[in-house]
Amino acid sequence: MKRILAVVMTMIIALCAVGFAGANAEGWYDTPRTMYVYTENLKPLNVRSEPRVTDGSLIGSLEYGAKVTVLGDVVANGEWVIIEYGKSSTGYAYVMRRFLTATKPDMSKKEAEEKQHLAD
Repeated sequence: MKRILAVVMTMIIALCAVGFAGANAEGWYDTPRTMYVYTENLKPLNVRSEPRVTDGSLIGSLEYGAKVTVLGDVVANGEWVIIEYGKSSTGYAYVMRRFLTATKPDMSKKEAEEKQHLAD
């Protein structure tokens, strides 16, 4: 009976440890990756202090086409990445992965939109 209880307790402790680690786990890259902001609507990308839209406070934004240094993945959900962000107290912040691209975006659409906006 003691042996079964010990195995059950070990499993509970292991599951709790995995659960807590996964709640805000981060997978830092060995080498940072350069990426660029690419939003379909050409608007700035929100930068947050936590990898959440609802509870993560908005601490800034990055313009379309901005160069970004990606430091790692947020392992818990896969939708967010950790970026180098000098304006935060920690030196890093979070953005949604789907708004980044490995290649520098064509800026002609953005420039045309800005010209049109100035003409209006």
